[in-house]
Amino acid sequence: MIDAAMSSAASPRRIELLRVPAIVIWWGVRRGDGMRGDDLTGKVALVAGAVRKPGIGRATILRLAEMGAAVVCADSVANENEIDPRGDTIKVSANELRAVVAEVEALGGRAVAVNLDQSDRESIDNAVRRSVMEFGRLDILCHLGGGTSPERDRPVMELTDEAWNETVALIITSVFLLNRAAARQMITQGGGGAIVNLGSFAGVRLADGPPAFSALKAGAEAFTKMLARELAPHRIRVNMVHPLGVDAGDGVKNPGLARAAEKVGRSVDQWMRDMIPFGRFQRADETAAVIAFLCSDAASFTSGQAISVAGGATP
Repeated sequence: MIDAAMSSAASPRRIELLRVPAIVIWWGVRRGDGMRGDDLTGKVALVAGAVRKPGIGRATILRLAEMGAAVVCADSVANENEIDPRGDTIKVSANELRAVVAEVEALGGRAVAVNLDQSDRESIDNAVRRSVMEFGRLDILCHLGGGTSPERDRPVMELTDEAWNETVALIITSVFLLNRAAARQMITQGGGGAIVNLGSFAGVRLADGPPAFSALKAGAEAFTKMLARELAPHRIRVNMVHPLGVDAGDGVKNPGLARAAEKVGRSVDQWMRDMIPFGRFQRADETAAVIAFLCSDAASFTSGQAISVAGGATP
């Protein structure tokens, strides 16, 4: 079973990651207590959506590990015959999940793999318990799950009840369940915490995305902001990041981007040039850098915010 993956007891060591986006250049400033704002040593992070395309989860895991956090790498593990080679799936292979744990351990960090059904309360509660069992606490939740498919991306008049219900479960119910479970643990143990939910620029500029996906991502943003107010007395910060145009970088184009381009009669590259003022797709590590910032004490007074990582695109 993937939950039996080994975790390393080695102490995290500082490593250098290449291509660090500009937003993190100033993180090295010291807080009033003399500690670095980007130091997550002793913190434990649960990253849901750990290895699915386009790679934001993996990039976030490696960045958090580099900052010193122990990481619980959680994703929905499928049988090999359930994996779509186009990347059009919400499930991943057990080998992919083990591989990201091995990457963290190779860097001197600590990580464990957990099979997670992001819309199932029992599975989510198990992931939180596993975090505490392995590393003693839970300080950070990164909910980076979700996903699209041809069936769930259809116009409203063509959307089936089943596809709608699946989208609700993936995009909004999973946010509720994971955020609630993580927050309960953070409140119980004390000391505050950080939650970052992954949105989408499709939920910001609604006319450009699939109707169900876009509307529910907008709803997830509203939920994020309401939860931030509720958890503020517990010093738990809750934020959202909206990426746009993330390329997997492995020669396999993001199927969701291909469908968005087809919707307006353009090639993926033409869609990118029209939508993104920077004139290129973004790398997964560029979104991960913003997520990691929000997880850190460098963002200690930031909560209830939704930050777009969109290459200059605006609503």
